[in-house]
Amino acid sequence: MSRKASIHIKQGHIAEFFHNTREKSTKNSIFTTKNNYVNNNAKNAILLYKKELSIRKELYTKRTGQKLQKKAITLFSSIINLDKQHTQKDLEKVVELLEKKLDTKVVQYALHKDEGHLDGDEKKINYHGHIMFLGLDSKGVSVRKKLDRKMLRDLQTEVAKILGMERGDPKRKAKRLDTYDYKNYKKREEESIKRLKEENNRLKAENKRLKEENNRLKEELAKMQDLKILNNELRAELKQIGAKRADYAQLEQLNKELKAEIKAKTLTIDELLKKLADYEKINIHKEHKQYDKAELEQEKEKFMNEFFSKYDVDEVIQKRDEYNQIIFKNMDFTTDIDKIYKVVNDKADELNLSDKDKEILMNIAKLEHYNALIEQIDNNNHNNLNKQNMLKL
Repeated sequence: MSRKASIHIKQGHIAEFFHNTREKSTKNSIFTTKNNYVNNNAKNAILLYKKELSIRKELYTKRTGQKLQKKAITLFSSIINLDKQHTQKDLEKVVELLEKKLDTKVVQYALHKDEGHLDGDEKKINYHGHIMFLGLDSKGVSVRKKLDRKMLRDLQTEVAKILGMERGDPKRKAKRLDTYDYKNYKKREEESIKRLKEENNRLKAENKRLKEENNRLKEELAKMQDLKILNNELRAELKQIGAKRADYAQLEQLNKELKAEIKAKTLTIDELLKKLADYEKINIHKEHKQYDKAELEQEKEKFMNEFFSKYDVDEVIQKRDEYNQIIFKNMDFTTDIDKIYKVVNDKADELNLSDKDKEILMNIAKLEHYNALIEQIDNNNHNNLNKQNMLKL
């Protein structure tokens, strides 16, 4: 009888990262592990999980104004029924489905072909996969809230379609058992409960040990390999957003500083994750910063009153026209104001300008910054209106 498709989602635990990689032994693994596959070893998966969780916790706090509750589920584990013919490519399709449907991040997935039992001389292999993913989505929203009955039904249907397996009947009703069948059923149930209790006790002990190890990891010093893994991920993200050479140079500078700290043995893994997460928030997710047009216009008006109460309007216009091509040409005024100030300051120093001229140019740059941000909001609103009109058509 062919197996039916099934995906079971539950709260995940750190111990499962080690189970999935077979870095820790499991009594269910009785056949060769050479046909198994895992995309990430336990340590790298934990590093990625902690990095993503740090970012998503920050987004949760920013969205709600509260810290994430301790009881919140931040890691989910799913088990997927598979057949002999299924490969890592099939499992990766399920990974893509979960990331798309739940807006989550998968940090580890594994294909197991070494568990099962012997029925006489015949091998009965339990082909299955494990997928570990974040409990917060890309906006810091709880994934658990999305896992309602409809979502779970849809996932069962789509997983069956992806794997080319028969889906279990969601409307199937239980059949009434006669006395003989019932006794056999209860006997098997008791044996299963006993095995599950033993496995549960083993996992509890393993989880306790791993919690202790996790606490130790908070104090464990970072290694060059840890930095290399996380740095490669950040470079990939920079490439994805079309970053400029200056962005890569800034990451390389941070890399040098972190390497020096690692070499001096003064940087823990937790500190490494926090510093790289801070870099990511400032330099990679900067395009997601939202501005309010009314607030910007109020700030701009207040700034102009202060600016032109100190300097003559004609003098300001003269300085802007004089240095427009030299200092302001091709400048992106929508970027961070501190970066704009640095560019203006450096160019003014090259030209040996007076402190007064430098101050005027800094203020002109700030005014252009306000104008650019307001124009950007207007353009976005116009584009959104066009899209709505197209949809109506």
